[in-house]
Amino acid sequence: MPLKKLTLLCQRLSSVAFNSGDAGLFLNPLTGGPTFAFPTSAAGDAIISFFPFPNNPNGPYGANTFTEVVSASAQSKIASGKIDSNFKAFGKQHSFTARYNFTQDWRDIPAVGGALFARLRPRVRTQNFSTYLNTPELTNRASNQLRLSYGRTRLIFDEGRDTDFLLPLSRRFNDPTQAQFLLNRPLLANATLPGDPTVSYQRFGTTEGQIGPVGQVIIAGFSPVGVDVFNFPQRRVNNTYQLADTLTFHVGRHNFAFGTDNRRTELNSSLPRNARPLMTFNGAPRLVVTADANGNLSFRFPRTGDPNPFVSGLDFAAAGAPSGFFQTLVQSGSDSNIHLRYYQFNFFGQDEWRVRSNLSISYGLRYEYNTPPKESARRIENTFSSSALSLVPGLRNFIDGRTRIFEADRNNFAPRVGFAYSSHPFGSDRTTLIRAGYGIYYDQILGSVVSQSRNVFPTFSTINFGGGCNTGCGDILGVGSALAFNIFNPMRTTYFVSGLGQVPIVLPGTLNTLNPAITLDNLVTTTNKYFGNLFDTPGNSAFGATLPKRKLQTPMAHQYSLTIEQQLNSQTVVSAAYVGTLGRNLLRFTSPNLGPNSLLAPLLVAVDPNTGSPIFLGVTVPPGTRFTTAGALTGGRPTTNVGAVNIFESTARSRYDSLQVQVRGRMKLLGTSSSYQVSYTFSSAKDDVSDVFDLVGASALPQDSVTFAGEYAPANFDARHRIAYSYVSDPPHFKNRTVQAILGNIQMAGTGQFQTGQPFTVNSIFDVNLDGNLTDRLNSTNGIVSTGDRSQPFRLTVDPATLLAPIGQDGQVPRNSFRSTNLLLDNLAVIKTIPFSERYKLTFRTEIFNVFNRANFGIPVRFLEAPGFGKSTYTVTPGRRVQFALKFSF
Repeated sequence: MPLKKLTLLCQRLSSVAFNSGDAGLFLNPLTGGPTFAFPTSAAGDAIISFFPFPNNPNGPYGANTFTEVVSASAQSKIASGKIDSNFKAFGKQHSFTARYNFTQDWRDIPAVGGALFARLRPRVRTQNFSTYLNTPELTNRASNQLRLSYGRTRLIFDEGRDTDFLLPLSRRFNDPTQAQFLLNRPLLANATLPGDPTVSYQRFGTTEGQIGPVGQVIIAGFSPVGVDVFNFPQRRVNNTYQLADTLTFHVGRHNFAFGTDNRRTELNSSLPRNARPLMTFNGAPRLVVTADANGNLSFRFPRTGDPNPFVSGLDFAAAGAPSGFFQTLVQSGSDSNIHLRYYQFNFFGQDEWRVRSNLSISYGLRYEYNTPPKESARRIENTFSSSALSLVPGLRNFIDGRTRIFEADRNNFAPRVGFAYSSHPFGSDRTTLIRAGYGIYYDQILGSVVSQSRNVFPTFSTINFGGGCNTGCGDILGVGSALAFNIFNPMRTTYFVSGLGQVPIVLPGTLNTLNPAITLDNLVTTTNKYFGNLFDTPGNSAFGATLPKRKLQTPMAHQYSLTIEQQLNSQTVVSAAYVGTLGRNLLRFTSPNLGPNSLLAPLLVAVDPNTGSPIFLGVTVPPGTRFTTAGALTGGRPTTNVGAVNIFESTARSRYDSLQVQVRGRMKLLGTSSSYQVSYTFSSAKDDVSDVFDLVGASALPQDSVTFAGEYAPANFDARHRIAYSYVSDPPHFKNRTVQAILGNIQMAGTGQFQTGQPFTVNSIFDVNLDGNLTDRLNSTNGIVSTGDRSQPFRLTVDPATLLAPIGQDGQVPRNSFRSTNLLLDNLAVIKTIPFSERYKLTFRTEIFNVFNRANFGIPVRFLEAPGFGKSTYTVTPGRRVQFALKFSF
């Protein structure tokens, strides 16, 4: 079983929360002064308990590094069968081919997204059955090719629970699968007292007993804990049916082709998005309280020069004050299963015209129409006209009067033209070839876009309980103080229902089913009163949704190229090409009503007189909130009466330009004949966003979903310079038999590549622009220096707060302004053949991957305030590997 070494960050916050050190006397994050208390609250102890103790003080994060060697395994089964037949029917000769492919892949992935306790076991099974009927002489001038095929993919993600660290849940579910991927650990309470020479802990049950079941915990700047709640668990079955036909006519110098390619796709999936609770702890600015001459108080966010302007996510975690506590509650009797159906209709016609023996022109037109996906039982579509939308009226602005998931795009015409011309201006044995082409190409809307949009109100209620119930609602919690941040887990709390009293929010025995005793009206009214709000301010809401835009255009690209290829002699050919692409209507993920996380604005830190634990007192306000010069609240979400709304839209663009030079040929060297190829590409790739979903080094969300300023920049995959080579040397022959036996019949082959580093974005762990998303970029790069050390390419030399924008504003540094270190990889194969006779021979093959054992580092830690900022923590290629093979031929 192969082993994969993962370096996972763990900062043991319970001993260093609030910069306390080991004495229990911590620094107040608002004033910087000392405060006498235990280092963490009871809820904070539960959060910190999810992180194992650091065990590698020499790791990339220093003393806060947790390193674990974890196993990764895989097994695959592959079967394939093929039938070929030639027969005659209707007076015509036909050939028929049928092929069946089967693969079954089982893997054990030790971690997903660099998270702790994120082991997955995907199970993938694919089947494909395709048939081809070729009639080469339908008439004297026509031929026809018909293809019928069926493909099926089944995908299941099973839990790979880490039993060394995680505990089973004490809570029981009617459906045992709902307990998968939930976190539970022994709860260690930091009982360190002031003056104690060592840190002491006491064990108090489990984290589940303190804060309830949790699916994932994210503290800004640190490794996540738990498996992604939005994509796992997941089960999916895709079926695709295809009918394609191409009819070809030969008329003089023209070769006409007409055809169609039609497909039906069925996407059946179960994806309980955010059924498991997600807790996020983001950094945020504190509130500054000022008083006028009459003693009237006013509030504002910090300005330049104010001390301690930000409170870190680390401190919020230690105080048990989440910026977001997200969970999707589902109506009783409903589930997350959807059955999408859509069609692809493609038609084309083209002509290849042989103008002269050295000139050919091709031109054609393609039309593509992809139907919008439909849910077979209209489980998504029926929500768009539900009367329950009156409870969250702001959502109607984003539904935008639609009756289906998104509107059809019917104008996808794609013309294409190209030519090839050859001549001999430098002699008859030195051919010059010129090729050029232009075409429009369309993509399709990803099924995952619709799959992520299944949680639509009112069947699903996606709620943020961030900040806890801290605006005078101790009655529904049973405990609590006004203005005290806390963790509100709906799986362990109640709502008051007239005539019934306190009723559990989540139906007992389920993970996220809304208790039928709580009406939807009651849920919305009560939740909006106490969450995503400040003192019951009208118009604010904790309910959100994810949808594609109503008018979603099909992504498309203009592709064009010009290539000149010159034969220098019989052994060498060089070519130079310009290749370009313009992408339009590309998909992007936005949050036009601002992000999901609440803004926690702490006013002061108090000490609970009963427990000696720290308490954050403050207010929870929606993203976009500002203060007037008089200290009054203003702003908020652009659209009221709805929370965060994530929108997939087709407004992104891209551009790729490249010069591609290649030399290939054969040469003699040291008595051997070798073939080789060397390619060099100088290119620039720019876009607004490189993928619909988060990638390594960048968030899919923009810094500002309203202006998109600074988003058009080098793409995540931009490689300004790239060199690739390959060669194969024929075995030499020596006259001396002994020398021939030792050095003869040896063939060598190799490949290699070099490319410049991948771009990435440096973000802050603080929500500087107050939009509810943790995508804030820097305002300046002064003080971030390049070291030349590939293991730590960047170092911070100034206070990170000096590189941030003023609170409430966007950072001015564009996206992907930094680059990781370059990549260099060389591979070598040596093949020795020992012939015994004409019939028998032995072949010994040695393959060496990454010959020079170079560590090709990935993107370094990119969060400015993270403990390991600028350090490279992983490699993108394995170390040197040597592989041997022995084959006997007879």
